[in-house]
Amino acid sequence: FDHLSMDLPDEDALLALRERLHTAGSEVTDVVDHGLMRSIYFTDPNGIAMEASWWADDPTADEPDFVDRRFFQDDDPVPAVVELREGGLRSLPRTHLVDDPQPV
Repeated sequence: FDHLSMDLPDEDALLALRERLHTAGSEVTDVVDHGLMRSIYFTDPNGIAMEASWWADDPTADEPDFVDRRFFQDDDPVPAVVELREGGLRSLPRTHLVDDPQPV
């Protein structure tokens, strides 16, 4: 489903945001364990679907491993994912997560 997602620095921040949303009367899911990350889902006051996540397994710690099936659990992935999985891209620029100076 279409939604916006934000990265939180750790599991404590995820749990604190969930509690804050719940206390404010927002409908928020329990923590969903995706294996690589843990997420909560909710909607903003305008009805926009949102996700807040904490990466339990840092995806930038090592070079990308496109044979790691945990990244490709979709049985019918979009063409770009298939291309990555089949080695269609030989090199990727190194990316880094940017720390939020004012975490939620």
